[in-house]
Amino acid sequence: MDRTAVSSVQFAAVLFAHLLRHAPYCKDLARKIIPSPLTQLPASSTAGGAFFVPADGEPPPPDLPAKDDPEDAPQNLLALLTEHLSLAFLQRSRVGLAPREAREADRVICTYLSLLSQWLWEDPRAVREFLEAGGLGVLVEQLNQPSEIDVVVPGLCAFLLGVCYEFNREPGEVTRCVSHLFHSSTGDLNY
Repeated sequence: MDRTAVSSVQFAAVLFAHLLRHAPYCKDLARKIIPSPLTQLPASSTAGGAFFVPADGEPPPPDLPAKDDPEDAPQNLLALLTEHLSLAFLQRSRVGLAPREAREADRVICTYLSLLSQWLWEDPRAVREFLEAGGLGVLVEQLNQPSEIDVVVPGLCAFLLGVCYEFNREPGEVTRCVSHLFHSSTGDLNY
């Protein structure tokens, strides 16, 4: 991971987060953004642009033929950020990662978590899209791997999970309904 590329992703995410802050209209517009696929970008932008985080190597060569799979349908920006957060966690978990590369991966992870926290705050539709893109699994997996050294990343994951809990208005993986905890053996609710 190149320090310059990580810094450019970090600054772009901070600027984007400030555009979204306290702006429901901007959040609605941002959910409609569908970035062009990596293979269609100019060669100069594949070296760190388009939010690419290599998990186990370099980006694919730009001359690969396009596939017509329905799974390869364009993703919106929120789903793409969720996927790249997962890839950043994968990069960070590689065995034998040099300390400098681990710090750079942590910077990218903190950047994505901070941006997603800002974006999902007070935006139930964005929370739903994040959860549908597999965000819950990404967050919970990191919380299940406690570390005495690294407390920032698990703390940001817990915060983002709390944002999902607070602003999720639809039934699903994260729900505000706790009535199932109060059922007695007779099936009545105990309050």
